[in-house]
Order: sequence, then C-alpha cells, then structure tokens
Amino acid sequence: MQEVPVSTGEPPALAGQTDSQASPQSPETRTPSEKNPLASENGEKEGEEHGEKMSNVPQIIGKYFDAYGLHEDEVGGHHEHGVVTLDGINLLVLRTGHSYRNPLERAKVVARLLEESLHIGDPLFILGQDGEDPAIYSVSHHGGYPRLIVTVTEGDAQGYSHRSGHTVSQEELGQWWLGWLEDLVAVLFLNKPPSHLPGLRAGEALTLLDQQLRAISPQGPYTQVQVVTAVEALSEKTRNVLQSLAFNLAGASSERDMPWGDEHH
Repeated sequence: MQEVPVSTGEPPALAGQTDSQASPQSPETRTPSEKNPLASENGEKEGEEHGEKMSNVPQIIGKYFDAYGLHEDEVGGHHEHGVVTLDGINLLVLRTGHSYRNPLERAKVVARLLEESLHIGDPLFILGQDGEDPAIYSVSHHGGYPRLIVTVTEGDAQGYSHRSGHTVSQEELGQWWLGWLEDLVAVLFLNKPPSHLPGLRAGEALTLLDQQLRAISPQGPYTQVQVVTAVEALSEKTRNVLQSLAFNLAGASSERDMPWGDEHH
C-alpha cells in the first residue's frame, strides 16, 4: 500500500488567492497533521465527532462512488484515463496518474475519498489550491480544515481540451468539476435543485433527472437503485447529455455526446 505523506496542516488557499500552502507534491490521499482530525485517513474519529452533530445533514447510507478505466486514441498517441462515477453517472475524467501508478488507480482513490466525505456528513466542496494546481476539497459543516479530494493536473486539462474542441485551463476545469459535483450531490442527497453548472443543456438534463427522482420519492437521499431507475426513465438524448457532462466542457452547450472509448475495470 502506498505510503501516505503528511501535509503541513495548513488550510488550502482559495482559488484566485495567493497560494500559501506548502507541499505541492502531495497526492490526493495526503493526511494532514493531528491539528486537522477531519482529514485523517482513519475515518473513525470523524464519525464519532460528527455523529452527535449531524441532525441537519441527511443520513447517507450505501456505496455511491466508483471508478473505471477508459482507453482513448488521440492524435499523437494513446492515452489511458480513470473515470470517477456517482451512481453510474460519469463525474470526473482523470488523464494522468499524478502520484499514482496510472489514472485508474488515482480514480479509485478519488472515489474512495468522495465516499468517505459523503458518509461522515461533509457533502460540501470548495475549489482551492494544491501547490500551484487547482484542487477540490471537501469541507465540514462543523468547521475544521478542508480535506483534499482531487488535484486538477495539466494533463487532465489537456484531455478536456482535446475532447471539448478548445483550450481548457486547469482553473476552468476545476470550476467545471466543482459545479458538476455540487449539482449532482445537491440533487441526489441534499434535496436541492441544480444551480452550479453553467449551460442550458446541463441544467435541463439535471432538472429532468431531479423530476424523475421526485416521482420515485418526494425527497432524498436517494438510493443507488432509485438513481439507476430514474436515469433509465430519461430519454436516450437526455441520458447521453447527462453522461457527457463529465467528458467535455462542450457538452454544456453543444450536441457533442459522450465520446468513444473502451471501458475496462
């Protein structure tokens, strides 16, 4: 098992601010110091602390996040990707292994970290900095240091640039990932409408999914079976839009559907 380095315990710099955080080489599984118990890999202490205070946070039970591998042929070579999913809906496409052996291994770690954040009652996320790179952190309703979930690498942005048909910066991709994650979590777990991801087609697809879910049950958190049932009830066009949002930023405003690729797990 890969050794987990220890961070400085400093909170992340918010996007757009001067980066004051050390340890830019730290991977997604970075474990902050004892001053930051919310971010420990153990999880037991977080559960104990949150158990007495989570009355306003919906109780979320079950496994929701997963990952699979995807091969893509590009001009100039072949690339392997790791795709993070939420109840079978594509969420993030990782093009580089970052500090891991390959993108799929990295995607599995990100899926685990998102799962842990959800189950300890921290389904809130912010965009900050990991060294010089944008990064998504989970934050607690009850204070404490944010926990690093995924860093947006230059290679990740290059993959989205290729699929989107225009240059996508790391910062732009970080905002997109954050909005997509926030909207899916809002619809599936927090009984809130989608409001973060830009683009008419993205909003329409998420609103239709929300309507199908509410037809099954007036409010969530929804189970994996309920989400799968709701997705299957959507039209094929809406399903394609929903699944393509994780792959390219053009999916927010164009007819470009979910791309190519051979899935492997």
